[in-house]
Amino acid sequence: MTTKQNKLTDYLSSIIEKNEDAVKGYKKAAEHADQLRLQNYFNNKSSERQGFLNDLQANISKHGM
Repeated sequence: MTTKQNKLTDYLSSIIEKNEDAVKGYKKAAEHADQLRLQNYFNNKSSERQGFLNDLQANISKHGM
């Protein structure tokens, strides 16, 4: 792997990790929210981040990274 590829791989890994953390964080926030409206909001944000994560991972796999 070239240095450019290593940097790209590191950058993508960082984005994946941040999205995984966001999914977990939003789920935890939903569990601790005392209002249904907030629970729904945080669950929706968690699902949204999971969608981003799934798309990113699919595209990384598609391009052989």
